[in-house]
Amino acid sequence: MTVKCDALTFTTPLDGPIVAPAAVRAVLDACGAALEHETAEVQLFRLRGGVFRVSSRPRLLIVSASGGSLGHLRDCDLYGEFLSAIAVLPHRISRLDACLDTPCSDAAAIVQALAAKARAGNVALSRKAVHPTDVETWLRAAHYDPSVITGTVYLGKSSKSRAYLAAYDKQNERLDRGFGDIGGMLRRELRIRSSEIGVTLRDAADPTSLFWHFVSPDVLEAPPGVVPWVSHAEGFTMEKPKDLTPLERAFRLLDNSPDIARLARYALEGGPNAMRVISARLERLAYGDDAFLVPAAGTSPAGASTPAAPTSTPHPKPSGRLQ
Repeated sequence: MTVKCDALTFTTPLDGPIVAPAAVRAVLDACGAALEHETAEVQLFRLRGGVFRVSSRPRLLIVSASGGSLGHLRDCDLYGEFLSAIAVLPHRISRLDACLDTPCSDAAAIVQALAAKARAGNVALSRKAVHPTDVETWLRAAHYDPSVITGTVYLGKSSKSRAYLAAYDKQNERLDRGFGDIGGMLRRELRIRSSEIGVTLRDAADPTSLFWHFVSPDVLEAPPGVVPWVSHAEGFTMEKPKDLTPLERAFRLLDNSPDIARLARYALEGGPNAMRVISARLERLAYGDDAFLVPAAGTSPAGASTPAAPTSTPHPKPSGRLQ
């Protein structure tokens, strides 16, 4: 049973514009993230299947990645590089969702049984008992079978919760969002909502110990061999992210961005001069009114040198994944 990180938010001191830190932006470029919205207060990137948001509160930059965006980073083999980009910053993890998906044919019955058990006062998350008033259910007829009542149960969720659990019918949730039928599936999802819990990048890299620390034994018995979880765990090191030149970052974006791929298709469809016209527009965007002074291909503006194009191969195209 594999536990994975399905949402992650970290904060870092704000000492400039509200933009993604450079090392993080390099990872976003490498996976083809599109900057969908940008103001002085927020940046919003769209990844295949997910969203990446940069915002702020007083003196803090807030960077949030949805489950779909983290899945896309994994598909591109960039999840470790993303965590390394966070590691070089002073940071705190303020949100982490750790989930376990279990194939089953009776997800609806499990959800309702868990709700009844918690309302009877027989469920604790870690050592903290879930109060019956902090059990919330959202149930309705299933998309896959209207005779089945299914949905979600929240355990320990309140305005003051630093951690709570959601258990829901994943098959029905996907159908509700317009995705394909994956068959019977139950998701149990631990949601950490406070840096005071003490989660670290170690937990983001592998949330197994964190998940079972809270979930076992009342929600689900932990499998043998699970390492005990430690709050604010130290001694976890990550490889320093590679310092990329601007040209290397540009080539990453060229190789992986769906927007760039679409631009190339428009150029091919626009006729023999379309690429030249688009290149001229890009030069004007880069150089402004001095675009006509841009030297010919293979040369550089006065005082600059032309670095060689990187020879690394692009990252593999992402494969499909469950949302």
